[in-house]
Amino acid sequence: MLKVGVANSSTPADFKGVAYEYAKGFIDEMASLGGLEKVPDLKVSIAHDKESGFYAPKSDFYA
Repeated sequence: MLKVGVANSSTPADFKGVAYEYAKGFIDEMASLGGLEKVPDLKVSIAHDKESGFYAPKSDFYA
């Protein structure tokens, strides 16, 4: 999902690899901690659609 999101994003082609690695680093770090449920006081709202790619939704409606 991350590869598709970065590939379809407006990030310039020369930086897509860097953007992917940067985001993947955060995901890998969360995984090494045992998942997001192990991080206290963290609320994450991330949505994705074909037009916008990944974005922070303005309401808690999105999962």
